[in-house]
Amino acid sequence: PSGSRGWVDRLNGGFHSGEPVTSTYGIFDVPGLVRQGAVIPMRPRPRGASSLARARLPLSDLEFRVMPAQAFYTGGAMSGRGIAVDDDGVSMDFANGNMTTFACEYNFSDIGFDVRVSSAGAFHGPGAKTTLRLSFPQLPPLHIAASSVGATMAIAYDHSLLGSVVTAERIELAGGQTFRLEIDAAYRPALPNLVGALGRVRRARYIKDAMDAANIPYGVGRANLTSYVLAATHMSPEFAASLPGLWRSAVSEVQTLLATDQVLQGDPRRMRFISDMVADAGEPEQATELVV
Repeated sequence: PSGSRGWVDRLNGGFHSGEPVTSTYGIFDVPGLVRQGAVIPMRPRPRGASSLARARLPLSDLEFRVMPAQAFYTGGAMSGRGIAVDDDGVSMDFANGNMTTFACEYNFSDIGFDVRVSSAGAFHGPGAKTTLRLSFPQLPPLHIAASSVGATMAIAYDHSLLGSVVTAERIELAGGQTFRLEIDAAYRPALPNLVGALGRVRRARYIKDAMDAANIPYGVGRANLTSYVLAATHMSPEFAASLPGLWRSAVSEVQTLLATDQVLQGDPRRMRFISDMVADAGEPEQATELVV
């Protein structure tokens, strides 16, 4: 695909523009491309709730996900905007204005995001409160530099996203809320190493699970692979700087096991799956090693 803004692979975290894109995916993956820096509105799904039941409920719990963009890793500039519309989910009353529109817009520059989230419309009524989440996949931990919300905010590092999730519980958005979120400056030299890390973590997890199912013993022969799977747990400026070397070591471990382990060699389908996962996971572009 081509486009002036370029695309990001939603599962692999790599960037593309103007070329065919192929990759290896597992059975639980739903591949797709998203515009770089796009703001994607999402609604958390309660366990056991049907789609129709959720459609009837007011949008009181909302997430805006800011997708990766090359500018985030180079200190450039980027902006984006996304909206979510809430109505009764079953009628045409929205055509008469019975709806609420939520908007999230941001400006990124250097290492900081300036974010504004607001709502407009009558569907929720005056004084309605929303639990808001802002998520930032494939980035190092962010910190809240400023906020119009105050003490009701929390921030956590999500292992599945390899990124921060900011949560503000039950806040009013009718007048708009603003946030300033920043990447720790200590991560700046290693930021390029995170490009594509989502995909390498995903593949490492598939490889680990395939080996676990075959009862391949843990130990030094799988240590770097396991460390890459747990990248979010280990995340620090030093660990981010070590990611290229860690991935090379993990690949070497897997290739050695494929060449020497009799259990794997007796399972051609598993061998092929693991081989494809390793072969398709390239190294970070412009990778940076930290020398101390």
